[in-house]
Order: sequence, then structure tokens, then C-alpha cells
Amino acid sequence: AEPPTDFRIEKLIALRNPKGRPVLRAIVHNTGRRAVDLTGRLRLTHGPGGLNAGPFEANRGVSLPPGGSGGVGVPLSAKLPVGPWQASIALASGRVHRKAEAAVTFPQQGGSPIVSFTGALASAAFPRSGKIAGAAIAAFAVTFAGAYLIRRRLQESRR
Repeated sequence: AEPPTDFRIEKLIALRNPKGRPVLRAIVHNTGRRAVDLTGRLRLTHGPGGLNAGPFEANRGVSLPPGGSGGVGVPLSAKLPVGPWQASIALASGRVHRKAEAAVTFPQQGGSPIVSFTGALASAAFPRSGKIAGAAIAAFAVTFAGAYLIRRRLQESRR
């Protein structure tokens, strides 16, 4: 029997490329035991003033090894309004098809590259667990304390 093919779309990110064009990037993880070659389409609905856009073809040539993760980009027109939009992406590798949806708003030119997520993708991308928040605060405190101690030792060694 052939090894199983499978993947999951972990999150959607709305950003701008270096040329200023909006791009929707799907972060995908290969959960199967065979490489996946991804193709797909994006549709944007419920946009500003009730606009709908698409389908837009995803960039081809994205292959992920078993256990690998990567991004599948969908370049869009620079004239596309920033949103908000309801993004729906359908990706496929052979006979395996997966879909994901998220509310996205593309950043303004020169703005932040990542936007907020809603729905199931939001909880997967940004857990709201108190344990995770506590761990992040602890990591920050340890990093800050370490930097302080290194700086103090450097100052003492210069004396």
C-alpha cells in the first residue's frame, strides 16, 4: 500500500509583498507520509461595499516534504481594497482537498504585515490560554534579566 497523503491549512495571513501588492499566504503543514505538491484558488467575499473578488490562482511549485511546513501565496492586484474580506482558500494535492476560511484585512502600504484572524483559525494561530500568556511573560522576564546581567558585567569589566 502507498503511504498516506494529507495536509492541513494552519492559518491565513494577509500581507503586502516588497512591491506593495497584497498577498494572502496560507501556512500549510504536511501531515502525511508523502510529499505534497499544492495547487489552489482563493475567493474573497463580503468585501467593502459588498464586493466579491476571485477566484485567484495560488502560486504553483510549492512542494512540502512529509512533516514539512510552508507558505502558499496568492498574489493579488494592487488595486484591491484592503477590506475587510472573508477569505476562502481551497488547496489540493492530487486527490486530497482542504479548505480554510478567515476574515482578513490587508495592511495599508507600509503597514504591519500580519492582520487579525477570526473563527477556528484564530484560536489555532493565537491561543488565548493563560498558560501560554504566562509562559510568554516569563520568557520576556528571563530575556530582560539576562540582558541586564550581561550589560552590568560588561560595565564592570570596563572599570
